Amino acid sequence: MPSYHPALHPRAHRWTALATHWAAQGRSVTVICGRMRGFPSEENCHGVRVLRCGFDSLSALVAYYSTWGDWRGRVGEPTQHPGWFRRLAAWIYGRIWKKLVFPDDALFWIGSAERLASREIERALPDLLITVSLPFSAHWVGLRLKKRYPNLRWLADIGDPFAIQSPPIFNETVYGRLARKLEKKVLESADRVAVTNPALRQIYLEYYQPAVSEHLQVIPPLLWPKPECVPYQPVVGKIRVVYAGALYPGLRTPEAALTWLEAVLEARADWRGKLELHWYGAVRPEFYEMLAEKPWIFLHGLCPRAEVGRVLATADLLLHIGNRSVFQLPSKAVAYLAAGRPILHFQYVARDPVLDFWPTEIRCWKVRVGVFPDHALSAAINFIENACITPTAGDAASYCRSYFPDCIGKQYLDLMFGARTAERG
Repeated sequence: MPSYHPALHPRAHRWTALATHWAAQGRSVTVICGRMRGFPSEENCHGVRVLRCGFDSLSALVAYYSTWGDWRGRVGEPTQHPGWFRRLAAWIYGRIWKKLVFPDDALFWIGSAERLASREIERALPDLLITVSLPFSAHWVGLRLKKRYPNLRWLADIGDPFAIQSPPIFNETVYGRLARKLEKKVLESADRVAVTNPALRQIYLEYYQPAVSEHLQVIPPLLWPKPECVPYQPVVGKIRVVYAGALYPGLRTPEAALTWLEAVLEARADWRGKLELHWYGAVRPEFYEMLAEKPWIFLHGLCPRAEVGRVLATADLLLHIGNRSVFQLPSKAVAYLAAGRPILHFQYVARDPVLDFWPTEIRCWKVRVGVFPDHALSAAINFIENACITPTAGDAASYCRSYFPDCIGKQYLDLMFGARTAERG
């Protein structure tokens, strides 16, 4: 997997928690990931043997050999205004670089990862090979290793689709046919394939019709660290709305949510200076101006994972922006669920996977983008007002326990080895 601790990536967070959990159980776990500045090529990280080679992206390569750092900034630092150089670099990356490379930005990692993995397979004779995407480059390595070691069990873990993702993450005109061929080959060559939600499994079955459909199973999002029982403490005279997560051009964007919240402030002029949107997460250059220009939005930058649960649990209201996709489930969906606070959800598609994932009893006001009637605004305002006086319902951890690393880790082992074998270790 190209991204691992301390990389700021959803898959890195998920698999760092799982690898650490398995290591604590006494299993031998080796992770091959991309190089990061300030970290050795080999180390023991919480019982996990971590080997770093190549680079998981062009930005990682630049950050390694320069002082510019990652475009997302660092944890705990405020969001910086993107200067002309950063904006130009973002434009070149999105409009030129991504149209040239294949399969993705981690192509520089493929060769070195395959060589290192081959050495480790021959040395340690592992029981299981796991490849993790995105990026898809990890599965490309898996395909080549499976061809060389056909008896090695291979699990392909897919967080997001590759060839059928919209908008495409590669040049569809040049690489579309090859991308679909490779993705289907992964589905059929891996001994097992895991996805995070039923909608993605279904679309894979419909689109590719793989011959081994029973190998394609759903393992839901992971929640870590475990949520604390943080008491809800409203701030007098404030309505604190919190968003925590990333934005992606064409897939998850803030325009509709910001326009709608402006309409709320127009309808309730007395809320100006009272309603505050606290934004936690990296902000891409293309979204910076539209967020920074709003006096009621406060940009906090990247928040430490250990503090995310506390930040969400103490908010009056959580803002959640859905994807323009019917088969991608945001990794933060489980963190929002665990917070136990009312949610204002902006829905772009009729069948939104996050709404299927959240239980029906969750307090969620849904704004269907493009079809929200004007007369419903007053009801939405009433929901926001009630959110400020509604305590957190019970212990959120009680209904999120099945998403902890021990439960999710067991599902992976059961999938690959069966329940009895997995329990014996």
